Amino acid sequence: MKESDFGRQVKTVLDQAPVSARAQARLAAARQQAVARAAQLQRRPALVNRLAGASHWFSEQWHAHPAAWSTGVAFALLLAVGGAWQLQVRTIEAERTAVDVQMLADEVPLDTFVDTRFEKWSNTPATERD
Repeated sequence: MKESDFGRQVKTVLDQAPVSARAQARLAAARQQAVARAAQLQRRPALVNRLAGASHWFSEQWHAHPAAWSTGVAFALLLAVGGAWQLQVRTIEAERTAVDVQMLADEVPLDTFVDTRFEKWSNTPATERD
């Protein structure tokens, strides 16, 4: 027997089974709520429906596996902090390299390379220089 045939037989049996007045009232109320909810969802933009679905999924997953998600969030924060630090280090290195390139490209008196004050000045960030 195919699955679709079995489904039709179950539907037929359930349609013929007697249902109490209380159960009919509860089913009617559930149908009305479902129709009202469907109408409400159709009025919302599609993007809002997708975001609501994603939010619901995320909430379910977070509560089902809090340790895994907490670890993931901690790892993401660690990556963000590490990336910001790395960006800062590379920016400082780029500033120092720029000074070296300027010195090599320009005609600078030889006294400049021997002067200890210049070494201090070249090692300070550009924002702190005079």
